[in-house]
Amino acid sequence: MIGETLLLLLAFSLPTQFGTFFFFDFSFVQGVRVDYLAPALFLTDILVFILLASKWKLLLKTCRKKWFSVVLLILVSNVLLAQQTFLALYGTLKVLELYGLSVLVKNSRVKRSRMYTAFFAGAVVVFFLALAQIVHQGALQGIWYFLGERNFTIDTIGIATITAHGKQLLRPYSTFPHPNALGGFYLALYVFALWDTKTRSAARFLLMIISSLLILISFSRTAIIVFAMINMYYAFDVKLYKHCVFCFVTRLLTFLLVLGIAFQFQGDPLSLYKRGLLTKKAVEIISTHPFFGVGLKNYLFEQGSIDGAFPYVFIQPVHNVFLLFVAEVGVVVSGLLACGAWKWLKKRTQTKQWWIVLFVVVATGMFDHYWLTIQQNFLLLAVLFGLLNKDKV
Repeated sequence: MIGETLLLLLAFSLPTQFGTFFFFDFSFVQGVRVDYLAPALFLTDILVFILLASKWKLLLKTCRKKWFSVVLLILVSNVLLAQQTFLALYGTLKVLELYGLSVLVKNSRVKRSRMYTAFFAGAVVVFFLALAQIVHQGALQGIWYFLGERNFTIDTIGIATITAHGKQLLRPYSTFPHPNALGGFYLALYVFALWDTKTRSAARFLLMIISSLLILISFSRTAIIVFAMINMYYAFDVKLYKHCVFCFVTRLLTFLLVLGIAFQFQGDPLSLYKRGLLTKKAVEIISTHPFFGVGLKNYLFEQGSIDGAFPYVFIQPVHNVFLLFVAEVGVVVSGLLACGAWKWLKKRTQTKQWWIVLFVVVATGMFDHYWLTIQQNFLLLAVLFGLLNKDKV
């Protein structure tokens, strides 16, 4: 019972990022302190650790499988070959945390309806903080600090903004490190709930509504485009046009309007240029370390700052999870893991919900890195994949 309560508390706390970073000499690039190069301990990590410790027998049983021994050997080799061993070890622990949490969720007795209630309760907090930041055009701090809200204003260097009718406005961060991570997080939750046809609960329906609003106010173009695509596909998938032609046409027009509105707002005009620089650098790193990569969490240590007009404010990983992963573990390991994952997917996943959630992660991951680098999004993957693998809902 305590384990179920803790799991629900974790689901509620997933959007938060209250924690502390540990900065070492390798956490600085040209004197600039970089969070991505600093090991961190979050409240959600502590909750996961307590849950894993309470189910150590279950985890020990799953770790006896042959494929796990192979993956563990790969992880150990990655640590030993990395330039910064400590960072690679931290990255390995995060991978094991992801796996352990997924196994725990899969084998838990918590019903999806209760998980939806916890997800919705957390989304309400995130939503009202996001609205307050839009009105205030900056962080509120105070008690919100303990949910992980960072201190910023619209004048903070590198802050995400949009331009509407010639006026610059702050994009809300809420409890997330970036609005794009916020949009991607709730897009994945929205799609998971949308295709969950077996669970009938008010919380599921309310979660979809508030997730839709959070996706839209995040002003993440990638999230909004995928959101519109998914909804239009859903209208065809459930054959809405056979049951209600008016509903079908209205739904399509609504999401076409959403797309139109999204492109009326202008974000960072140099965004594509910056992403191009990062992609070019990622390809260079992969070509330099093709076989074994640079080591987990070592990417930015290898990349350093990007030469150009913004060497200090744009010290970020490449905005593509696949390039980032290949750069950190190498082409050989990435290929082996991809083949193994594809065989597993073909054998184990038979529901459309599985494939749709996977599509969202892949589609958004092509244009950002938050599924690998942001605490909230990273742990959400474990929870969703655990829920998708449960036999009972």
